[in-house]
Amino acid sequence: MKHLYIIRHGETYWNAEQRMQGRLDSPLNPRGLEQAERHAETLLRMGG
Repeated sequence: MKHLYIIRHGETYWNAEQRMQGRLDSPLNPRGLEQAERHAETLLRMGG
């Protein structure tokens, strides 16, 4: 059986400021980078 994992992006600078982003990309802030790294580690442990 195949699995589909849906993961939201990590926190960006604009997320932290509660700004609307629309189509613009704001870089991940330090917390967002940590979140992305943790998600990657979890997926690797799960066999991804």
